[in-house]
Amino acid sequence: MKIFNIIYRFLFPAVVVAVGCIVVGAYDDANTYMDQALRDCLVKYCDSRYRNEIINKYKSTTVLVSSKFSYDYGIEYHNNTLILKAKDKKTAEWLIDQYVRHLAYTDTHFTNCDLPPTIIDFGKTVHKNFDFIYREPHFSPNLKERYQPFSGASSVEEYWDLWGHNLYKELDIDTEKQQVICFTNDIFYNKVVKFLEEKSRSLRTGRIIIMPMDTMSACTCTECQKIGNKNQYATPAVMNMMDKLKERFSKTKYTFYTAAYHSTQQPPQKPPKYRLSGLLLSTSDLPKGIALDPQNDLEKDFIKTVQAWNNYADTLYVWDYAANYNDFLTPLPILYVLKKNLKFFRDNGISGVFLQGSGYDYSPFDDIKTFVATALMIDGQLDVDDLCSRYFTQFYPVSAKMMTDYYLSLEKNMEQREKKYDLHGDMKDAIDSYFCADDFFRFYENLGIILSENKMESNEKNRLEKLYSALSFTWLQLELYRQTGSYDITKINGKTLSITPDIQTVISRLSAYEHHGFRKYKEKGEREIKDYLDFWSLFAEK
Repeated sequence: MKIFNIIYRFLFPAVVVAVGCIVVGAYDDANTYMDQALRDCLVKYCDSRYRNEIINKYKSTTVLVSSKFSYDYGIEYHNNTLILKAKDKKTAEWLIDQYVRHLAYTDTHFTNCDLPPTIIDFGKTVHKNFDFIYREPHFSPNLKERYQPFSGASSVEEYWDLWGHNLYKELDIDTEKQQVICFTNDIFYNKVVKFLEEKSRSLRTGRIIIMPMDTMSACTCTECQKIGNKNQYATPAVMNMMDKLKERFSKTKYTFYTAAYHSTQQPPQKPPKYRLSGLLLSTSDLPKGIALDPQNDLEKDFIKTVQAWNNYADTLYVWDYAANYNDFLTPLPILYVLKKNLKFFRDNGISGVFLQGSGYDYSPFDDIKTFVATALMIDGQLDVDDLCSRYFTQFYPVSAKMMTDYYLSLEKNMEQREKKYDLHGDMKDAIDSYFCADDFFRFYENLGIILSENKMESNEKNRLEKLYSALSFTWLQLELYRQTGSYDITKINGKTLSITPDIQTVISRLSAYEHHGFRKYKEKGEREIKDYLDFWSLFAEK
């Protein structure tokens, strides 16, 4: 008898009696796909010597998939039978993977999995909705192709068919002379239409987000002014174009979004013809590193903006920030504050979060941030300390205590000081808001000791060596300030740098950046780690 048989029909309450099967709602490819997903997941984590035993042991597990469920996922026990419920196929994949990873911690026939710990308690009946429908921690671990299906996270590549930030690049538009996009321009409109017509042949989700350029500037040509554009206010022209696109592609699966950011932060004064499918609101005006308080003026303004845009969009997402874009390599704690602020967003009607971290570039502890941020967007009641401890224990078994203690000390410093940090700050800003140099030097030294004295699996060793190399940038920044009084190596006013053997060792350690797969220490400009190291050579005492 097959362990997992497929019953392909819509699920009604009376059907929830099947054992050892998958009951699927309206998915044309579910017969093959879901069956294989379950089999693959069981086989993936079990010791091959016990494969048949594992399959027989858990054959009574039931998975039910139906869009008719009033919750996103559920866990039930009936007569010693575990029933996993999911509203859609993607959620079912995630839930199955969570369950099998849970088994890996309790059944010795499973091997240790290479994905983050489960975040669900399978010991009790539960029916839950995700806190947010769009959940993206925009850090490099989440941008790996194999990560999102089983983490519960979203990513720009899989969630959007067009991520229209800096749209001119996507459409090959020359903006060197024209510093803004004219949304009433027929040539621009036709380029967008052509792009969408071609894209319609290979849609993933149909979600299209179109945004103006990343500046405060707005087009004030005659046509744009007629529609309502003003200096630094491009919302009318953008919304006008969205109306045209909705009409043009009304018979397709496209859904249209835009962003409230810079020149489009404020909603239209004249209602558009059609509601947007969704809107992405930037939080750039809100303080970073501290809990948002609805009684403060900036937060009150944000809430008013949310309420105003709610009249024109079906769903509201936020574009939040979780990095220092002037320094990716100095550790930055984000999780304690994120947990509090996710509740603030949820309480004010936000249903999705794009959390912009260091993106495709490496930053220290980006793996733990990706895991915990995703978990909090799924369930904001989860405990940050527990999530961190379990993650470090799994992926850093030899160094888990050291890693957990140091990272959580950063989080506690940020929480206790209650000082906002600058999104484009320097080392001084970090020290003022959360960073303790003495703690850092102790951690850096202990990291070197544990790498030299302990035998560990290659995966953990590689992760620690990469971290050690990256933190060498922070070590050098602190040394730069000690010698020159400046954290900007390009502005040390002709001073020379004394390069002791210890400093040379740290420079050599940072010089291994390419071997460890990273090259940038900030978001914008030409400055990369190579340039930074060149300055140390240039200003070294001869």
